[in-house]
Amino acid sequence: MLYIEIRTAQLRDEDILRLVRTATKAFSRRDIAILALLIDEGCFVNTIRQLKITDVDFLTGELQTRKSNQVIRLSEPSLNHLASYVAFERLPLSPYLFHTEKGKQLMAKDINQILKKIARKAGMEQVTPPILLLHNFYRSLQKYPVATLTARLRKGLSLIPEH
Repeated sequence: MLYIEIRTAQLRDEDILRLVRTATKAFSRRDIAILALLIDEGCFVNTIRQLKITDVDFLTGELQTRKSNQVIRLSEPSLNHLASYVAFERLPLSPYLFHTEKGKQLMAKDINQILKKIARKAGMEQVTPPILLLHNFYRSLQKYPVATLTARLRKGLSLIPEH
């Protein structure tokens, strides 16, 4: 039953923009970087929470995932959000890219909480599960030819504005 509800639920582009605008105005660099990975790169929550700082190559703009051993070529805006977060907010002693205030690994529920807070602050009636952001990412791949979407992301035409 839950699977069917998630599959039929969709976020409109306006909902995504509202989430993004709210996050960039009122949330931390970490939360914006997580949102960028969810929206612009189509990353799964578990992929994000397992990332270590050594998984990101800031020179090549590539992200090495742990579980699937996949390489994700990051869009310029996502890379800039990650770099901004690492430079200004990330604790240097934690091996994890995204961590709690005590330097421990984020849990899936922590990322869900971040999304809930952003959605509530954006005035959205329904809380946004991460799977809908992933669904929106793949829907955008269907809307636009991959070459067009990749070119837009490489030019910095992301939904997530940079700091």
